[in-house]
Amino acid sequence: MLRKIKGFIENLKNIFMQLRWFAKLGVFLILALIVSLGGVLVSGTPGFCNSCHIMNPYYDNWKVSAHSEVNCLDCHLQPGLVGYVKGKVTGLAQAVDCGVGRVGTKPSATVMDISCLRSGCHSIEELSSEILDFNGVKFAHKIHVGKEVDGVHISCGTCHSHFKGDEHFRVNTQVCFTCHFLKADEKEKRLVQTDCLTCHQVPDQVIKRGIVWVYHA
Repeated sequence: MLRKIKGFIENLKNIFMQLRWFAKLGVFLILALIVSLGGVLVSGTPGFCNSCHIMNPYYDNWKVSAHSEVNCLDCHLQPGLVGYVKGKVTGLAQAVDCGVGRVGTKPSATVMDISCLRSGCHSIEELSSEILDFNGVKFAHKIHVGKEVDGVHISCGTCHSHFKGDEHFRVNTQVCFTCHFLKADEKEKRLVQTDCLTCHQVPDQVIKRGIVWVYHA
């Protein structure tokens, strides 16, 4: 069997050597195209992302997340041909860095709003029509998405990010404090003018904190 394979390879080699230069160039280009397309397809799979060891924990919690049926590139690349090509070029550079050991211990990534709000994913109309109860806090997307606070544009990733734990996307509540409690340039004013009842309901029970009892009613 091995002898037959060697003989087949020798025959192909002899045929190739008998070709004219432009035919050899054509064969080379076809092979290069096949290899390139194979590389593009393979590098577009979540398993390829997981081949870099620093991505292992992110891959593991992606597998058990609500986005487990969504390909990594659908979120992490800008939709469209230009975004895809730019992402592939950047990914190639990252793969080279990973191969030569020029990578940090914690990767960073940005998911653009256009990826989150594309057709078939999250609907800005549905999000804007809802008032959510997030751990006892009233939250409305319509007064947050697309707004700007002190020169900072609020995007989906401003609040929804992977900052700790096993969840692929998690709401970073520290961001809430940044806007709602950070002082503005004007004395005694905050960046966002709200009061307690803007976000919270009045508790109907007594709350105990250490030796302190709080009656809101």
